Amino acid sequence: MFPVLFIVSRIAMVSAAFAEGTDALSFLLFIVSGGFLEITIWHMSRTRLRAKFLNPAWAPAADTLMNLFYAIACMTDVRVFTAFRRPLDLMLVREAVGAMPLTTMLSLVSATDIVFLSLALLTPLSGRLGVAQLFSTERLPRAFYLTTAALLTVALFFGRWAPQIAAPGVRVPLLVAMNELQGPSGLGAAVMKKTGEGALTDEPAVTPGNGSNSGHATKTNVILIVLESTGSRYIFDEKLTRKGQGVPMPFLHALSQRSLYLSRHYATANSSPRALFSIFTGLYPEPEPEFFSLRPSLKIKTWTSYLPSALQFLVTPCAVEWYFPLGLLKNNGITEIFGQSQLDFAEKRTHPAEARNEEQTADYFAARIAEAPQPFFATYISFAPHYPYHDYGDRWHVSAGETRLDRYVDNLRLLDAQIEKIFKALEARAVLQNTLIVIVGDHSEAFRQHKGNYIHSLHSYEENLAVPALFYYPAAIKPRRIDFLTSHVDIAPTVLDLLKVRYAAQSFQGVSLLRPVARNHILAYGNEETITAYSGDRSKTQLLRTGICREFDLLTDPAEQLRRDCVPESAGLRAAMNYRDTQVSYLNALQQKAARVP
Repeated sequence: MFPVLFIVSRIAMVSAAFAEGTDALSFLLFIVSGGFLEITIWHMSRTRLRAKFLNPAWAPAADTLMNLFYAIACMTDVRVFTAFRRPLDLMLVREAVGAMPLTTMLSLVSATDIVFLSLALLTPLSGRLGVAQLFSTERLPRAFYLTTAALLTVALFFGRWAPQIAAPGVRVPLLVAMNELQGPSGLGAAVMKKTGEGALTDEPAVTPGNGSNSGHATKTNVILIVLESTGSRYIFDEKLTRKGQGVPMPFLHALSQRSLYLSRHYATANSSPRALFSIFTGLYPEPEPEFFSLRPSLKIKTWTSYLPSALQFLVTPCAVEWYFPLGLLKNNGITEIFGQSQLDFAEKRTHPAEARNEEQTADYFAARIAEAPQPFFATYISFAPHYPYHDYGDRWHVSAGETRLDRYVDNLRLLDAQIEKIFKALEARAVLQNTLIVIVGDHSEAFRQHKGNYIHSLHSYEENLAVPALFYYPAAIKPRRIDFLTSHVDIAPTVLDLLKVRYAAQSFQGVSLLRPVARNHILAYGNEETITAYSGDRSKTQLLRTGICREFDLLTDPAEQLRRDCVPESAGLRAAMNYRDTQVSYLNALQQKAARVP
């Protein structure tokens, strides 16, 4: 049944490539090279390995298992290829597949997936169906083997290309193996002394919050709203909507005028696991491909653990098994977590397969905060702006077209309405004045502003990292716009200062925005292994995984079209290199220290 699966998978990939407008040359390399490898591996296993090592009685069962494995690999390829608009490779799907358990992947099975699985399970009948005669030759032409060898040679000498030219049957298990075998690095390293913009000292001095003898604001509720895939360049751009529709997020725009609004805020990463880690810990993420943030045993302290809340809970339409730092959150007191599988309402409206309906989930969250005992800490993490930009219906169509960017803008309007819904629930309960609300985008989203830059985790341009952020707290904040650089790592100390909670100032790598800010750079790490250092003079330094360093002047070149080589030993390059060299050891040492605390 492998030949049929092979043909069906190619039809599905070509259809997806045509629908997504994928670059023809890169797709041709992907599909031809993958075909050579798959046919070679299948033919060798069938004509040599199976005959030599396997009892003929077990052959049908072995063939079925192999085809089932191949079907799941093809399902993964097509799913992510459709979402990312380019051939699947390890770097692209480390965020999605590496963080998604098999049970979650299977829960998202589509009609195309069912076709793959059904064909694999029909393997025992392949002889009767005549399928076994396809590709049935004792030996493949020598040119076939030579071509396959050439592709493997390319993969060997150009290792970064290997994941893209490899077949699904090779690439997907390689990804799984890498995620399983890549252990934490530097576990025995001690905490490193601060030498620049990276690690902190071991024993920070305790700094009191602003003005509370007890160190706690015991009656204040806190709500954190994380806007999935929401970029600051889109939310207030009226050119993205039809005439008369206003900005994509009108409620958020009005709210920004009544808040502490951060106009130059940047995500610490272009992917959710690392960005959420920074939002909750006030620490920069790990500058390495392994997802440190997703370790189930992670016990590094979050700012939420400082809060004397009667109740801490989190609600999201998404599958929390996917890219959420569940271990980090649960180990710091957020025990009630409601995601796609845990939400107990029946779907009534259209919704994507990847998540529950955004409106109904926001209704659920609003009902929870309307009844939660005070003080509570509640987190809402949205999904609607995340790819594949599901169409939630005519009610939210504020854009003029049918492109992915148009659907994205429509979903920003839907999300804006859910934020307003949450505020109205607080007003109805008469607790809005006594609630600190933090709203922040986890990362932004790209729509071909640069060649090959789609979704969020392929590059680290402005369209990937610049996000909105604000603090709304009428009891303590006068509306103000902050125009200097801010980062996810600043959220933790700022919240604790607003709540007058005592904390160790150097427990965070960010700074409180209520105090004088003195720093030279903020940092970010991309899934593509790019380290970015932003400086206050609007220069942007990027250290690429190849070792190349480039700079952009965002003041004169905000579109990042004029890249230039870094000045040797520049401050931005030193900051990026220090972060690269010290952060992993620092985080591992923090984890070791936290694990020793009962």
